[in-house]
Amino acid sequence: MKKLSLLLLDANVVIQLFQSDVWERVIESCDVHLAATIIEHEAHFYEDAKGERHDFDLSSYVSAGTIRCFQMLGNLDRRAQGISLEEILNQIGYGRPLPHEYSKSYRDRWTSKGFEERLLGIGARKQ
Repeated sequence: MKKLSLLLLDANVVIQLFQSDVWERVIESCDVHLAATIIEHEAHFYEDAKGERHDFDLSSYVSAGTIRCFQMLGNLDRRAQGISLEEILNQIGYGRPLPHEYSKSYRDRWTSKGFEERLLGIGARKQ
């Protein structure tokens, strides 16, 4: 199977991957990049259904990337370069029901919003 390249993941996706116990499979099948803020401040643990805390350490896995990939992809007119967690898991043969914020429709919504911001001149500015 072809390895998915340059996946820019936000903290909530990383936490869901650990909680779903598929983090290792995803990093084996994908070239994952995370922002330093996610590694240092945002994604360190999850709580299970019993309320028990499960800690994890990302520092051995990742390199720096960007933090707001979906909205920023739209804002940079790179909407087609984004991919949701739902799409990732389906492509590597590990599809499963997920909360809406990990779906393709959620990704589409926010990349479109970023593109609208670009058109209105309120998004990222070229230097």
